[in-house]
Amino acid sequence: MTTPGNGTDAALVALTGLPAQYQRLDAAALPKLVYQGRCALMGYSLECQRTAFLDYGQKTSPTAGEIIATIASLDAGLYRVRITTNLSGTVSATDFNNMVIHLAGSAITSNIMVDESYQQPFTNPDQLVLVGAGQSLGVHAVSAATSGAVYSVLIVAEPVDAGITRFYDGSDNDGLQVASSDFGADYTDSRWFGPAGILCERGLYVTGSGGLVSGSAYFLPLPS
Repeated sequence: MTTPGNGTDAALVALTGLPAQYQRLDAAALPKLVYQGRCALMGYSLECQRTAFLDYGQKTSPTAGEIIATIASLDAGLYRVRITTNLSGTVSATDFNNMVIHLAGSAITSNIMVDESYQQPFTNPDQLVLVGAGQSLGVHAVSAATSGAVYSVLIVAEPVDAGITRFYDGSDNDGLQVASSDFGADYTDSRWFGPAGILCERGLYVTGSGGLVSGSAYFLPLPS
């Protein structure tokens, strides 16, 4: 078995004498009719163009409601959010539960945990947050901090679904869906359906959601 673009399956060569062909799938150009007519979908190689978002902030003696770190103007979607906190300086017990996640200016979680010995950073468990288009995601102080307390926050928001790419048998998406790919930010997805591939009787049509995924589709034209 070969990987897409790196060779030709021996069974296919014996059947057609030709290697698989490919079409570039540019995110901005989807949906796209890759091939009109009878063919076999041999595979695909896709990559996500969307990355995780992050921000680091540090505030000394933050006031009640003050922003410590924030990510502004996110795209709509579901995000896996990871918060790492650290306390230093002059700290008291009132600082241990004094930070909270805000979405579009409103608190959406219980208080964020910190290392109460304030000796090292503490990473909170991941949380799933549904964000609307253009909304900001940040960490705020709940109440006024102890004078001289230093609050440090790293917030990372990773899109859970970066986009879905679908492959159809036909000249549009009214045809039968024969394959799909769904993966998160900063990932790639490559599949090879050899040696026979997936038969598409009427053509090969590809759609993509979100304008976030690009790559190549590999196919083999077949006799009518």
